[in-house]
Amino acid sequence: MFISPLAKKLAEEKGLDFAQITGTGPNGRILAADVKEFKAQPQPQAATKSSPAASSSTTATDFPADMFTDIENSQIRKIIANRLTESKQQIPHYYVTI
Repeated sequence: MFISPLAKKLAEEKGLDFAQITGTGPNGRILAADVKEFKAQPQPQAATKSSPAASSSTTATDFPADMFTDIENSQIRKIIANRLTESKQQIPHYYVTI
């Protein structure tokens, strides 16, 4: 999660959770203005609790949503990905095992 130092300080002073604030800065970064404009919304308690039956059906590929964030690829990342793909396809590779 990207947050500016000033915004982090303001949020801690107000006792706000960073995950609830939507960032308007570059790459979704939370700015001080976002913290100042944020109004806390009450979360229903029933929606946050999971039932035991739902937790038993999870698999190894199920991850919590707060474990990672999707970031849009920048132009340099796209170029790096293309070059890596080209190097793997056009250059001979020899895998040796013992």
